[in-house]
Amino acid sequence: MLQWIRKTYFKFFKTAALLGVLLAAVLLLISPAFPVFAQVAPTDIITESTQITGEAAGLPSLDIRVIIARIIRAVLGFIGIILLVLIIYGGYLYMTAGGNDEQIGKAKAILKNAAIGLAIILASYSIVLFIMKMLGVSFNDGSGGLNPPGTTNFVGSGALGRIIKDHYPERDQIDVARNTKIAITFRKPIRLEDLVDDVSDDGRTDTGRTVDGVLGVGDGILGNCITTSSFNWLDHCDRLKKMDGKLSDNLIDIKNIATGESIADAVITGAYITSTAGLPGGVYTIVLKPITNLADRATGGGYLGNTLEDTVYSVRLGKDIRLDDSLNDNPRAITASTADIRYGAGDNYYLWQFTVNTELDLTPPIVERVYPARNNDSAPKNSVIQIDFNEAIDPSGVQGEFTATSGYFALAGDNIFLKTDTGVRPAGNFVLTNGYRTLEFTPTTQCGVNTCGMPIYCLPPDGYELLLKAGQTINSSTFEALPFSGVMDMVGNALNGNKDEVVDVAPNIGAVFLSAGAESQWEKPDNDWWKFTIEDEMDLEPPYLINVHPGLDAGYVPPREPLTMLFSKLMRMDPLYDIEIRENPPQYPRLSKVPRASSSGGQTTVNMRHGPFLDGLRSDGLRQDYLPVVTSVVVDVNFNCFYPGKGPNESAGGDLDSADCVVDSDGNSTNCCAVTDNINNSFCCKGGARPSIGSSIENCINEP
Repeated sequence: MLQWIRKTYFKFFKTAALLGVLLAAVLLLISPAFPVFAQVAPTDIITESTQITGEAAGLPSLDIRVIIARIIRAVLGFIGIILLVLIIYGGYLYMTAGGNDEQIGKAKAILKNAAIGLAIILASYSIVLFIMKMLGVSFNDGSGGLNPPGTTNFVGSGALGRIIKDHYPERDQIDVARNTKIAITFRKPIRLEDLVDDVSDDGRTDTGRTVDGVLGVGDGILGNCITTSSFNWLDHCDRLKKMDGKLSDNLIDIKNIATGESIADAVITGAYITSTAGLPGGVYTIVLKPITNLADRATGGGYLGNTLEDTVYSVRLGKDIRLDDSLNDNPRAITASTADIRYGAGDNYYLWQFTVNTELDLTPPIVERVYPARNNDSAPKNSVIQIDFNEAIDPSGVQGEFTATSGYFALAGDNIFLKTDTGVRPAGNFVLTNGYRTLEFTPTTQCGVNTCGMPIYCLPPDGYELLLKAGQTINSSTFEALPFSGVMDMVGNALNGNKDEVVDVAPNIGAVFLSAGAESQWEKPDNDWWKFTIEDEMDLEPPYLINVHPGLDAGYVPPREPLTMLFSKLMRMDPLYDIEIRENPPQYPRLSKVPRASSSGGQTTVNMRHGPFLDGLRSDGLRQDYLPVVTSVVVDVNFNCFYPGKGPNESAGGDLDSADCVVDSDGNSTNCCAVTDNINNSFCCKGGARPSIGSSIENCINEP
């Protein structure tokens, strides 16, 4: 009797262990079928955006891949529950057999079959998980939503690169400083009346305005601040319009994702840019200074986030933002077509998010590169002026055209100054572009036509001296600058002109420039200044593509793979926004895209930031094709277009990395597709020359 009890004890222990393993496996299988509520953001941006479009159009509100994933997961979960019941039942029979061989045999058979079924289901689960991952669908979250890799495509994402030219912080940017501002640039001028409460208060009691934080009645100028010796963001600036006392989803809203709450308020500023090169004048860029604490006067309204943990914020641009276009009744900026919503229904908007860290940014910006180069004495007259910074710069007071003042020229805001030897003012505009890292002055005096039949613009041949005024620091121990006092970054740190990371305060008294080579009180750190000479000559050499990545006809490209292009010459930054990425077949929402460029060694590398490529199989069993298109709008710093065109040829295709297109000093090319026929009859498609440019882009998309 004792021997039987001992054997039964060990059998019980082994059976209990086996049951424990089986139960753990089943629970692992069925656990994804139940939503997890811990640490779930109150708003799933992807799912919410898809729902709004689908419901308004009378269509399913979820991506078909998400629907399939949820069905499969529910089925697997249901089968897992059945297996759990069978295992418990088999275990019960075994434990209560009491030496009954028939019942023990029945229990073993149930457990054996359940184990075999479990193995089959786990294998099926692994296969389905792999396929769903290829389709870009997550099985590991409670919502069953699309994975949000790096950047995400959802309702309105197609607006980036179309009606919305750029913004800062970037989509899904992480490690953003708490003291950041938010900048948004549109393709067309917008109407400030719809966005601005004119409440700037200059503190003068004789105008009837109140002080000490109580909003004033405004000065009649929309989107401005009135700078005084006692300046405070809470007292002296226009505010973003609200509805029912809160920031509005229909205009501009800034929310803490974790709490779902909008921030308290925001200052809004916008600068008018005069018309140039066929573009109408108006306000293209607005800058928002978030206000999180209306009682925090010491910091001018507090900072985003906190000192303990990272915080995610969303910015939503709503349907009631309107273009400044009175001839067309000031239409809405973000519509079904501009946001690229497939069926054109619902409340149209554009939304992105970024993550704020726990720190304040106290590091100053510097100038990394200028074109024409410092002390260059022979730059061609068909040149733009470029100034590259190491980080995003506050657009306030650094855009627009020069106006004459005592012997030199100044940009509106008196932050950038120019002197020419002959006293001739160059016509044109400064625009902050390339993710707010490049200031680009484009002249507007036409002096020729390039090989594509487009205008070439020139600067007057002359000697030039350019000066950037650094922001006025609040004291000698910090780069934190007084608002609007000079060139500064997006958090308000003044320019570090001599790059020594030491605060130097230029006197900025007297004339900005002196004659006979004398150094003025402005030509001192931390201001930055340099000279160059424009010759009466032109550079007419066209640029070409040296390398592209992914390579021509590359297959199985990962969703987050960088899309880069290396050009043979320095390129103008602003036209890079017109590089297209065609999709075959068209996808909705469209792929978001925005260029980021860097120049060195006389060449420019363009990195097209983009939403995730669809690297998995589509429902029709085919893969998604993408076709980057570089047209004649893209020009170098001398306004030369991409013709006669050269780029990597067909022999360089098929891999993620293409072979370089190389052109020697005699003009001989290797691994190049060269377009040498009439501009209307030839272009490069996937590395091979094709006829009839009018129809061949579409034909190129559909080529196998």
